[in-house]
Amino acid sequence: MSIVEATLFSLARAGTVALASLAILLAAGPGICAASRGFRSWALWVVAAALLTPGFSIAFLFQLVFMERSPGSREGLLAFLMFSRYAAAALLVVWLTPAGMSAEAVHCLRGCAATSWWRRRVWEMRAFGRGLWLGCAVVFLLAFQEFEFATTWNMRAWTVSLFDAQVGGLSLGESLRLAALPFAIQAALIAMLAICARPGAAMPDVAGRLGSRGAIIVLPVVLALGFAMSALVVVLEVVMAPQTFLRSSVLALAPWREIANSAGLSAVATIFAWLLAGWIEGRRGWRWLFALPGLLGPLLCGLMLLALLQTPPLHLLRDTIFPAVLGLALVLLPFALLLRFGIGTTRDRPALHVARAAGARRAVWQLDGWPRLCALLLLFCFGYGDFTINALLAPPQFTSAGVRLLNLMHYGPSASLIVMFCLAFVVPLGAALLTALAARFYPQRRAG
Repeated sequence: MSIVEATLFSLARAGTVALASLAILLAAGPGICAASRGFRSWALWVVAAALLTPGFSIAFLFQLVFMERSPGSREGLLAFLMFSRYAAAALLVVWLTPAGMSAEAVHCLRGCAATSWWRRRVWEMRAFGRGLWLGCAVVFLLAFQEFEFATTWNMRAWTVSLFDAQVGGLSLGESLRLAALPFAIQAALIAMLAICARPGAAMPDVAGRLGSRGAIIVLPVVLALGFAMSALVVVLEVVMAPQTFLRSSVLALAPWREIANSAGLSAVATIFAWLLAGWIEGRRGWRWLFALPGLLGPLLCGLMLLALLQTPPLHLLRDTIFPAVLGLALVLLPFALLLRFGIGTTRDRPALHVARAAGARRAVWQLDGWPRLCALLLLFCFGYGDFTINALLAPPQFTSAGVRLLNLMHYGPSASLIVMFCLAFVVPLGAALLTALAARFYPQRRAG
């Protein structure tokens, strides 16, 4: 399949997901902007968890459960998973951008029955402000860049075609030429986002609750339930295959070296991205250009870094781990900026100021330290599940768990592969969860 045909498939899929996101926002109505600060803070973490859940792990589990489906059914399932993962991001953008109307104006609009249906829809879109279109554009961008689901299920997408061509031996120059069309589409969309997302007034903190139509936030929960059901099926398959454990120990099947490689790379890249986001946060000018490669997605970001590493003296770093760390940090940077901005927007600043002035360490930790730790752990989990950057930039002796598992999947599913997958993802993600639990309850004993 040519890159043009694959790009058209990706455009159609991303457009469908974006239109579905627009439809559900309009169904909920502009009253969703009246959510309280506490509810928006909760929504921030739900959306972040949906976006930063390792995509390869979800794709792997769903492939084991639904691999016998027809191509049409798998295409529909792919669109639904992308919608569940990315649609709520539009809601978050709506909450983080200024509203076009006040809450009082929205209430008066809803009470006016004299206007036609179409005029009411137009006024509702105006009431959302530019956040409505920015949110749908963000969803389109994320869906257009999707790679993990498509490559695991062998679906048609420009990311799959370009990646297969690059790892299949195509020259870097030819790969960059093929990437020109997807790059132009994403660059135009990012430029539009940059122009429309001008600094404006902050979202007013209007006390209120979402109505029943504000159930868009349950979409990531649907994704989590599907993930849990797939994981349960995998566990049952492992339990029903005891011969695997009779032949060899479960611990012997774990790819310990690849787990250590992925965890170490993700930890370093996460810290680098978080510090870089702190340097960029709250400033204007050229510093925001550092977020541009990550906004283009991991595939184009990795290819651009490969091209940069061909030039002297940077070619000396080609066989080191530095390109993979830098590439993964650049991919994580937009998410780190989003989390920092979201934490700052939803933080209770007066309470934090009082807690710091009173020297209440427990209160300061709960208001500021705990959200930052959660953000770091989410970024770590996303970086650990990365496949693209590791496959393109990491040296051969530094293979990640995702790369090894995907290579083994070409030979077909097996009980041993399922056990390797479970251990590869349960070990680091379980460690992150235990760290979060310990950090949550430890300050209660050390409170001052």
